Amino acid sequence: MDSIPLMMLLLFIGSAGSGVIAMSMSVIPVESVPLQYSGLAIGLTIGIGELIGGFLNPMVNGALADIYGI
Repeated sequence: MDSIPLMMLLLFIGSAGSGVIAMSMSVIPVESVPLQYSGLAIGLTIGIGELIGGFLNPMVNGALADIYGI
C-alpha cells in the first residue's frame, strides 16, 4: 500500500492531536477556574495525566501482557 496522499492525510490527522492536547491540558482548565487558581488547575490536570498515563498505564498493560501474552 504505497499511497502518498493517504500517508499525508494520516500524518495531518495525527499531528492535529498535538494541538488538542495542549488546549485540553492548559487553556481549558485555566479558563474554567478563577485567576488565582489557574496554576493549581494546570498542575492538577498535568499531574493526574502523568499519574494515569505514566504510572498506572504501564502497570496495567504489563499485567495484561502477562495474562494474555504480547
